[in-house]
Amino acid sequence: MPKNFLNHLVFSKEKPSTYVIKKTDKIQQIAVGLGEETLLKKHITPVPTNLVMVKGSIFFKINGEENLFSEGDTYDIPVDTEHEVIGKGKENVFILTKEM
Repeated sequence: MPKNFLNHLVFSKEKPSTYVIKKTDKIQQIAVGLGEETLLKKHITPVPTNLVMVKGSIFFKINGEENLFSEGDTYDIPVDTEHEVIGKGKENVFILTKEM
């Protein structure tokens, strides 16, 4: 039976919403939902992580640059590099795949 991860996300301006799609000893796949102007505060990732935009758009800030990601865009997030994400539209969804 298929599962729809979008049904588990809430689009709030206060905080990001997350749903673990898959977790094994080798990967962790997480859906992230952001409302308009919702901030995923500055953080780093200690493992290789790929971002895939599914819905809406986000501002991705890294190394003093602000990048606009839209549906279908992919990005390999550099390990141990501080970054933050801000939702642009009313409903913004991306999937993170982390190599464990």
